[in-house]
Amino acid sequence: MAKVNVVVVDATGNKEQKFGLPDDIKCGIIMVKLVEKIKLPSVGPDGNPISYKFIHKVTGRQLLESQTLAEAGIKDGDVLRLQPEITAGAFCTNCAVEIKEGDTSCPNCGAEVNEAQGSCPNDENNVEQPTVDVSKFTKVKRQTANYATVEQKAEELSNKLSKGSTFFPIGGIISGILSVIFGIIMFGKDVGYYEASYSYGGDAYTGIQNAAAQTANNVKALSEITKNGFAFFLIAVGLIAIFYFASKLNKK
Repeated sequence: MAKVNVVVVDATGNKEQKFGLPDDIKCGIIMVKLVEKIKLPSVGPDGNPISYKFIHKVTGRQLLESQTLAEAGIKDGDVLRLQPEITAGAFCTNCAVEIKEGDTSCPNCGAEVNEAQGSCPNDENNVEQPTVDVSKFTKVKRQTANYATVEQKAEELSNKLSKGSTFFPIGGIISGILSVIFGIIMFGKDVGYYEASYSYGGDAYTGIQNAAAQTANNVKALSEITKNGFAFFLIAVGLIAIFYFASKLNKK
């Protein structure tokens, strides 16, 4: 025997409860036990008995009393409504013929419905049905108390993102300022000095000295270009970072 978890409501929708119901017991028997468990009225204001039927809340389809939940195709999470029906009786007490809903007299003997109400004493209609222990209907517990709702999780995530989105622009502005400062410092750094050209008595010595001086001067010029270029790069990147992250921060 398997169980299917369904939501059972009364006709007004005021008594919504979740149950784990056996899927191999006929719906008629389950309805009787649920009416007792939920404590729904069994007698109408006019004294006539009230019978109930299972209605699938979404499709509006009525479940036959002779069907099991499995045969009716009921799945976990389905909502079933206990719809009341006030009836005058199912069988004539005089001839045991079934009286259909809306009949005012017995179709066989002609007895009035008030006289013919009752159940059939015929053994064929008194088939013993399997008993159902209502205590085995397991009520499904709600888990909302143990877990945070989706809305709470979303709000927490939004708060974290909001804090993070403020932190990153501020960090970007600070990084931009530091980049500009390092660029300015780089401008003030000295990479050496230029060598002067001298003339000696011998042309060979003069040529060697001047060639060495020219080489040193070329290296210094290249160093100056590299230093100034890197300094300009740091300042440009820093200014771009400052303006970019400042605009991001203003949008927050």
